[in-house]
Amino acid sequence: MREALSLIEEGIATPDDIDTVVRYSFGFRYAAVGPMTQKEISGWEGMTLAAELIYPSLSNVTKPPSCVTNLVKSGKTGIVKGAGFRTWTADEAAITKHNYEQRLKAAFEVLKIAPDKN
Repeated sequence: MREALSLIEEGIATPDDIDTVVRYSFGFRYAAVGPMTQKEISGWEGMTLAAELIYPSLSNVTKPPSCVTNLVKSGKTGIVKGAGFRTWTADEAAITKHNYEQRLKAAFEVLKIAPDKN
């Protein structure tokens, strides 16, 4: 979250960009196995190369970025308040919550189909 918020703070990505990237890249894989097993499957060499290139530029801020503290100070704390990084109508909030719940249920169903065998 720290890195995602830093990307937003620096204007490199939007909140929607972050959601899309996580959902359809590394986040998607973690529904099947955790990060350590996923790297065992894909191999550690790719992660090592990526780390050498990316780690030096990662955020190491020690407090919440102003893009978040400003939201909280202004009372824009998310769907419940009708605003956060984006404005939420009651209909948009209901649809988003419904979709979220349906996607979680679907993910749990997939995981029940193929349990780990130890």
